[in-house]
Amino acid sequence: MDAFHRSDPASACPHRARAHAAAFAAVANTLALRRDLHGFLDRLGSAGLPLQHVPVSEGGFWLVQQPELVREVLLADDTRVGKPAFLRDSNRGWRGDGLTTLEGPAWKARRAAVMQTVASLPLERRMRWEAREATRRLLQGLPEEVPFYLSDVLLRLVARTALGWTLSADPPDGARQHVPWEEALGAWHRIEPGGSDAGLMPCARLRPPAAAPTLEAIIRRRWREPDDAAGDFLSVFHQACRGQGAMPGEDDVVDEILQWLFAGHHTMSTTLWHALDRLQRHPQARERILACAQRGDGPVACLPPDTYTEAFVKEVMRLCMPTALLFRQTRQPLRLGAECLAANELIAISPYLMQRDPRWFAQPLRFEPKRFEGPIDSHAYLALGAGRRRCAAHRTVLSQLTMVLETVVLGGEVVPLGEMPVNGFSATLPRPGLQAVFHRAL
Repeated sequence: MDAFHRSDPASACPHRARAHAAAFAAVANTLALRRDLHGFLDRLGSAGLPLQHVPVSEGGFWLVQQPELVREVLLADDTRVGKPAFLRDSNRGWRGDGLTTLEGPAWKARRAAVMQTVASLPLERRMRWEAREATRRLLQGLPEEVPFYLSDVLLRLVARTALGWTLSADPPDGARQHVPWEEALGAWHRIEPGGSDAGLMPCARLRPPAAAPTLEAIIRRRWREPDDAAGDFLSVFHQACRGQGAMPGEDDVVDEILQWLFAGHHTMSTTLWHALDRLQRHPQARERILACAQRGDGPVACLPPDTYTEAFVKEVMRLCMPTALLFRQTRQPLRLGAECLAANELIAISPYLMQRDPRWFAQPLRFEPKRFEGPIDSHAYLALGAGRRRCAAHRTVLSQLTMVLETVVLGGEVVPLGEMPVNGFSATLPRPGLQAVFHRAL
């Protein structure tokens, strides 16, 4: 059975034969998508079409594979193009509505306050300090030459950094206000075995246990009794909202802050997982990152925006991107390239295909961080999104990953044991059985 079928509206077959062929194509494509997402996308990409319709059991989608068309979709305002319901519902899995699910004026107001918050230079330095200290604490606690489970350690590192940077809080073994580990580790993912949307959104987010009562209490108290001197995300966000004259209610703030705490758990820890593997496979890259770490810029200083370490992180995310498909849905008829899409048509953009396409990246399967030392088409590189809804924390993500890697190479080597998959994001979790050992620096 061919694993990929395109619809052919120009076919001369009788109506019934065309209907049977379309139904067969939809079933075959849905099975291929669920069994081997990346293989399915590879077959789609081999056609090289800027825009193609792909029938699946849920009705089909238009796959965009050209930066100019990606730009049109992602820059369209939400009266023309928005997030489909199944994607918004998935994002609500952390808890309620936040920046990832709001639309219209509410989204614009929230986005403005959040962007003002993350642009704060002191907050950027605070995040770097938290990432450095959390990584140092992690390395100090690792027994040398004794295997440990890498996924668990990286998840706890990401959770500790997020707590400190967002709320000035710690897990139970820290010195600041304590949050139980079962709350700090927060939301994760699981594969949905069935359901009408299983083909397009196979991962569902797990809610924090019992609505995270400790975290909720901290957020509510801090919002009612703001402390501008705290210097964490919540305090800077409070200042930004006051400056706009539009203060969200406590429930809205709890929803938003919980999303900020948990949204990066899977993506950040799995990116670090791949980055550590690449450090071992590319020793010259490791030496260059070590040189960056030894330059004396200081972990709490704002490094130049395009250091080699950041280029290394971007190249890791180019080959091992956090999501293989981005979805949008038309709200009204939309002219896109040579096609006129009707209202309520589903549009898919694949970072996996765009970032491995030789038209946009020379020798795309070659790991080459230096490609990011020059200009890159922002609508061909989509690891952190693009357009109006680009990840609001994109600079924070890059800074945190850069700081963690530089702190790791200064402290020694984390060596994964066993073979890493090509893209761990295709799994529900970073494989829990994968172990590593730590070699401390002399």
